[in-house]
Amino acid sequence: MNHQVSKEQGDTNTGSLRSAYVEKLSETTRHWLEEDAKYFLHQALSTPVMNVLVKTEGAWIEDMQGRRYLDLHGNGVHNAGFSNPEVIAAVQQQLRHHLAFTPRRYTNIPAVELAKKLVAIIPDELTRVLFCPGGSEAIEMAVALAKHVTGRWKTVSYWDSYHGNGFQSSSIGGEEHFSVGMGPMMPGALHIEFPNYYRNPWALEEEEAIDEQYLRQLKIILQRNPDIAAIVAEPISATPVVPSQSYWQQIREICDAHGIFLIFDEIIEGLGRTGKWFACEHYVTPDVLVLGKSLGGGLLPLAGIVTKEKYNVLQHRSIGHFTHEKNPLSATAGLAAIHYIESHELVKNAATLGDYL
Repeated sequence: MNHQVSKEQGDTNTGSLRSAYVEKLSETTRHWLEEDAKYFLHQALSTPVMNVLVKTEGAWIEDMQGRRYLDLHGNGVHNAGFSNPEVIAAVQQQLRHHLAFTPRRYTNIPAVELAKKLVAIIPDELTRVLFCPGGSEAIEMAVALAKHVTGRWKTVSYWDSYHGNGFQSSSIGGEEHFSVGMGPMMPGALHIEFPNYYRNPWALEEEEAIDEQYLRQLKIILQRNPDIAAIVAEPISATPVVPSQSYWQQIREICDAHGIFLIFDEIIEGLGRTGKWFACEHYVTPDVLVLGKSLGGGLLPLAGIVTKEKYNVLQHRSIGHFTHEKNPLSATAGLAAIHYIESHELVKNAATLGDYL
């Protein structure tokens, strides 16, 4: 079989510089790399790995040889910094309260407080929250909500997008790396191209003309598929590509005209990374906002969705019945991270640095 590493997310660097880098790793580091490769299932994007970390702090990662690297990626979880001392202190205090888990059918104050805080900083129309352990599950919940409410079953999303590794979320995602070899994927998952102004296939230069061509793809699909439940997208592609404001305004109008949910996946972009609390604030308010990664404060797994009051209609169903739905420890970390971002004006700082860059 001809196996190829994904060029979309995979590590394709197999050149001489990479070889030289590996040769400079210590014997102890190589030992633990071999142990990692020995016990974990091998995946193109996960194992084998390139180094062993002993500390992640602030914006830095440190290996066993004491070398520090400025981490400009951080898997999207370190909006408040790795090992944020205020987040750690809050979690330690929560552990001392002997409330690290809440069984289903019970709630706890940290989970309620986090939900309240999200509603306070999110656009006004979004007032209902549902938590889960990870981003893939959050996408599943958002799409399930749209399908139940609309009574439809198809979705439109974007080629080369990533929305998680669940069966439905990987079907909605547009990367072949997560779908090829799986047999038939989720039926009704349709795709269009994400607007690209720098490398559009028509060699157009005007944003309006470029948007028109990309929107034409969606309009053709809608003409032939009246049963679309949701359009699922990152408002700003993590690749990154930044759509025009007009593009998302027109998508919002199309969704309203056809009774389609607009679901924004802000698992990466959310919580301040774009110079506003949420990327959608640069554009339009979606029907569902999906959050994850940094929502757990860079410490614990946590994700969720926030939607409108009028969609609180599924009391006869359960779209997010997860064991750790209202985990008080994860909620405490998330709440502390938001407070840190807020008190240190990191959203404003992101806007300032963004303008400078």
